[in-house]
Amino acid sequence: MNSNCNIYIFSAPIQSGKTTLLMNWVEHQQNVCGILNPEIDGRRKLFDIAAKSLIDFETTANTTTEELISVGRFHFYKKAFDHAQSILLQSIKQNHEWLIVDEVGKLELHQQKGLEPAITHLINHYKFKNPTGNLLLIIRDTLLNECILYYGLENATIINKDFFSAQQKKDLYGLVVCGGQSKRMGTDKSLIDYHGKPQRYFLYDLLQSCCEKVFISCNQSQLKNISVGYETIVDAPQHQNIGPMAALLSAFEKYPNKSFVLIGCDYPFVNITEIQTLINAREINTMAVCYTNRQSFLEPLLALYENSSFAQLINAFHHQNYSLRHFLEEVNAKQIIGSAELTMSVDTPEAYQIAKANIIR
Repeated sequence: MNSNCNIYIFSAPIQSGKTTLLMNWVEHQQNVCGILNPEIDGRRKLFDIAAKSLIDFETTANTTTEELISVGRFHFYKKAFDHAQSILLQSIKQNHEWLIVDEVGKLELHQQKGLEPAITHLINHYKFKNPTGNLLLIIRDTLLNECILYYGLENATIINKDFFSAQQKKDLYGLVVCGGQSKRMGTDKSLIDYHGKPQRYFLYDLLQSCCEKVFISCNQSQLKNISVGYETIVDAPQHQNIGPMAALLSAFEKYPNKSFVLIGCDYPFVNITEIQTLINAREINTMAVCYTNRQSFLEPLLALYENSSFAQLINAFHHQNYSLRHFLEEVNAKQIIGSAELTMSVDTPEAYQIAKANIIR
């Protein structure tokens, strides 16, 4: 059956940032293989996604005696194409969620060179062998229809840049931390209005644009005051009175396979750009990413905690180590230096007046 249900085509104009977008995307994925052709110092390189290695790909025709393959004014090492084909053919023997091919173009269509015959083999494999993973072909818009006809990809799924934004949100949940009793502020900090609505709802709405799901973390007494339509995670009884760690532990115990962006209600200058920067900074082998102020003071409520950190978080809890800041230090969290405004924690009436005066709606 020729369904092409697991073949995707990412198509966009030439020089529109396709490869750059994919380089950024694969950096945060854990089960992706294949090849990309990033431009570095004005020349295309061949990037092996799984091995994270680069080799020379493009050259000038008069600077080498090696065998070249040319398309228009561009010249490429044939041995680099041979290496690329080897990577692709080896990749289908492994169990990857995504196999990426950057890109299918004129060499393959018009000269049957470049990545041929590996491309034909890959497409037939995904069309007829029904593997568990997905094949992602990169094709410039001007060649899209020709490629679909040539390779019989009429049932492939055509995607654009929005697809990768949706993929980035997958398995990432947002958690708005209301906080405790707010004794120094004298009122519930999560209800303070900086942006036309209570801060907990403002942050909830921000996180919705970059997370699969969002929750307000609160204690039992706060729950009755949460407006209808906002999902919540209440601090579990066994985690009460241990500070912000209660919010994160309660969330992980309910959703152990998810990662969480944790944002505290006492940071009035948080915006969507800074949340996205936090998400973009994720790395495969890093358990957490957090903002830090200019004095290298880690901000555990401006942070992203991967689900891989859950076991170590539980261990810290059992040893009565309840400080999330200490936890971030222990797991060697990746740090992003935030602005003075972003990392300004507002927890007194005086600080509130200063913050309110500096916020422009």
